[in-house]
Order: sequence, then C-alpha cells, then structure tokens
Amino acid sequence: MPPFGTNTPLWSLAYEFWYYAMSPVLVLALKRSGSTRFRVTCALAFLLGCVVSGIEVMALFPVWLLGAAVAYHAASIQGFVKGLPPATLALARLVVSAVLGAVVLGVSVAQIDARLGEAVVGLATAGL
Repeated sequence: MPPFGTNTPLWSLAYEFWYYAMSPVLVLALKRSGSTRFRVTCALAFLLGCVVSGIEVMALFPVWLLGAAVAYHAASIQGFVKGLPPATLALARLVVSAVLGAVVLGVSVAQIDARLGEAVVGLATAGL
C-alpha cells in the first residue's frame, strides 16, 4: 500500500483546499469597500498563497474560478434553461454534448500539455 498522501487522485483535494482558501482573500482584495490597508493585506495574503501553493496549483485556478462563476449565476442560468421549449432544450443538450465531446477529443488528438488540456476542457464546460 502506498504511503498516505501519495494517492494520485488526491491532487484535486489539495488544489481545492488552496482555491477555497485563496478565493475569499482575492475577493476581499478586489472589493472596493474596506480600507486600503486591509485590501493590500488581502492582496499580499493572496500572493503568499500563490507562492506557497506553487505554479502547478495556480495554473488551474482560473478554471476553478470559471466553475465558481457558473455556480454564482446558477439561478439566472436555471431560469434561462427552464424557459426553453422542450424540443429546443433537447437539441441544446445534444449540441452541448457534441461540442464538449469534440473539445475533449480535440485536446486528446492534439496531444497538448495536460494542464492546458484541462484548462481548455474547463473553459468549454463553463461556457456550455
């Protein structure tokens, strides 16, 4: 049995830890309310998190932010989808599935870097 913490699938949990820890600090740093000192402190804490977590983790942070944006707008997205006629919704689901499949296949066939591939698939998924 491999040593605890070396299980490859656990990488996503480590990444998620950093994203959930750093996203509120980033939001507070960018928020216009609050003192300049507080915002600068938050920005420095975010930068420190970037350094400590490393480039591998931070490379996928924008993809995670896309998922967070979709979750933030879930109510308006659901309202839009619920307003579609059933035939249109069925066609949209078919097109979305085909587009996502094409993106995944394209990333695989093009043999691009794994992290870039994950970013492309994440972008396509969030957009769809």
